[in-house]
Amino acid sequence: MLQKQTKRAQPEFVVNESGEKIKVILDYGAYLELMALVEDLGDAKMISETRSEGTISLDEYKRKRKIA
Repeated sequence: MLQKQTKRAQPEFVVNESGEKIKVILDYGAYLELMALVEDLGDAKMISETRSEGTISLDEYKRKRKIA
């Protein structure tokens, strides 16, 4: 059985022959948190881009989409 880690491991970096960082190894929990943040930022961007668009009622939307 896996034990829950109480402290996040620091990221590990993979470097090439020149010492340049080319990859990163993350704790799985940190990866999931990062992916959630990326998704939230994408949602915020979409909201910002569409904020100036007009709104329509749900009934009007359904009529336009021929739903119910």
